[in-house]
Amino acid sequence: MTPKGTLRSGHRTNPSNINNENIVLPLAVGVGRAHAHHGEFLQGVFEGENGRLCRGLVTLPLTSQESLATFWPDEQNGIRPRPANRTKAARAAALTLEHIGMAEGGGELTIESPIMIGHGYGSSTADVIAAIRAVAAAAGLTLRQSTIARLAVAAEGASDIPSVAAAGAFAVTTAFFPRLARIPSASRLG
Repeated sequence: MTPKGTLRSGHRTNPSNINNENIVLPLAVGVGRAHAHHGEFLQGVFEGENGRLCRGLVTLPLTSQESLATFWPDEQNGIRPRPANRTKAARAAALTLEHIGMAEGGGELTIESPIMIGHGYGSSTADVIAAIRAVAAAAGLTLRQSTIARLAVAAEGASDIPSVAAAGAFAVTTAFFPRLARIPSASRLG
């Protein structure tokens, strides 16, 4: 008989049952990607029909530029980002490890990105989301967009995260503005 959290092979598992699965340790190398975006067309706090307040914005993806994150797990605690100034992405990776029940985990996080910093294209947001996806991929998981958004906001504290975490053209407040769920392509705007 093996103790809970241990396989016969001797590898430990994460008993958190994210998506009803156990994660076999050690983690593999994981890769994540996230696109840049064109800033905010509409941003703020909106009141829904039920009176509940919701932060939201509308933006468009810049699919020609993306951040590529690679997570190289190892036996050391903590996340070591390369380049070293990608501290928000490192925080996102650490929060993702904690979310999947591996708070004591660590590794190197490499960010490769042509997205210009300080030009309003969401470079740090793309790095953060790519890092979350890379750590999840290392564990063999695909996280829900809402989970990615929650982890990203915790790591960065910026409100553009939920929109960029979703796919396509974005409107976070789709529950309140269902007609904005998908913005028409530029060719349909005239």
